[in-house]
Amino acid sequence: MDSIVKTNHYWQNCNDFKMNGHGVVGRRKWLMKIINLYNPKSVLEIGCYDGTNLRLLHQLNPKIKLTGIDINVSAIERAKVLLPEAKFECGNMYEIDKFFKEKFDLVFTRGVMIYIFPTEAKNFIDKIISLSRKTIVHCEHHSEKFIERQYNDNSTVGRRSSNYLELYRNYDRRIYSRTRDSSGGGHH
Repeated sequence: MDSIVKTNHYWQNCNDFKMNGHGVVGRRKWLMKIINLYNPKSVLEIGCYDGTNLRLLHQLNPKIKLTGIDINVSAIERAKVLLPEAKFECGNMYEIDKFFKEKFDLVFTRGVMIYIFPTEAKNFIDKIISLSRKTIVHCEHHSEKFIERQYNDNSTVGRRSSNYLELYRNYDRRIYSRTRDSSGGGHH
């Protein structure tokens, strides 16, 4: 089984809906406040799991048209129950362009790019750009050089830290500011 298939299999079968400890919720709220600053009319979250981020964004601004996609069927079913105002799709992040024909004012990821393989990064970014009308926000583990490590002692799923600014080097982009959250930093 290759690494992409192993990672997809892990997330398809993950049913840990308690992955929102106090520190994690604080970072999620911080990110949703930043996203709301862009005043989007429509938002797509890639890797939305059970829709926690979108629920927090909905609390801040219920007028935003919210959409999420995740590979986990159970998580998407839960998201639909907890946030019926939003649209949720169950699908693979490597195939997001097959699910959406419309563009969104803002597309974001939180803790998703760390699972993208370096060989797939440019293709994934191209798909994100094709879906974004204005803004892309990533809240990811950034490092100056590529680093790979195991996730939660699970030998089948690796996490990758990348230089996301470098990955976007050949695209028309603007980094608005370096921001700090409770974990130490980020860019938007």
